[in-house]
Amino acid sequence: MVAGEVTLFLLVGGWGQSEVERALDGAHRAAARDLLEALLCTGTIGRAVVATDDPAWGEALADLPVEVDLDPPGEAFHFGRRLAGLIERYDAQRVLYSGGASAPLLSAERWAEVLARLGEAERLVITNNLHSCDWVGFVPAIEVAPLIAQEANDNAVAWALGHEGGLPVESLPPSAATRFDLDTPADLLIAQRHPGIGPRLRRFLNDLGWEAPWLG
Repeated sequence: MVAGEVTLFLLVGGWGQSEVERALDGAHRAAARDLLEALLCTGTIGRAVVATDDPAWGEALADLPVEVDLDPPGEAFHFGRRLAGLIERYDAQRVLYSGGASAPLLSAERWAEVLARLGEAERLVITNNLHSCDWVGFVPAIEVAPLIAQEANDNAVAWALGHEGGLPVESLPPSAATRFDLDTPADLLIAQRHPGIGPRLRRFLNDLGWEAPWLG
């Protein structure tokens, strides 16, 4: 990889088969594709890895310069150990971690600013929310991988890297673009009304056909 380039780890999967869960899964897949395309277009992602429990992602992303890393079979998923293992396996120095639908309103221009800042730093944590992060960029990744391995989910990763790892932290100002993600059915209804979502997510939500007159 070229100096300053960032390794992207996108962790996706884990939905059930109820109607609501299938809708959320479809929205996450569409939002993840929008996010991958936006990040790859910045020219600062040296390697993009999608870590998942679902082999279907390989076919779905075959036209993008993305590697799909399947969760180890027969092993209970643990967020921190999985992400730390990816950092070590890919010898990643500068890392951007995100979930598939963690930032559906963040523009490509804003992502470019985040990645540029991460690319020029030697020691940094940059995130959407220090106290409950949905995505986080950090360097040097190998150094802090043992801290990440202790985290059961992504919420406290930025806080741990800053307060236990001693890295300087930059948190983006709170806004819909930096804080909104797709966790609930209500989030899908809200996203459908927002002009800033990506084209694939918009198409999926329009096809889903859910109505929310109370948002009018």
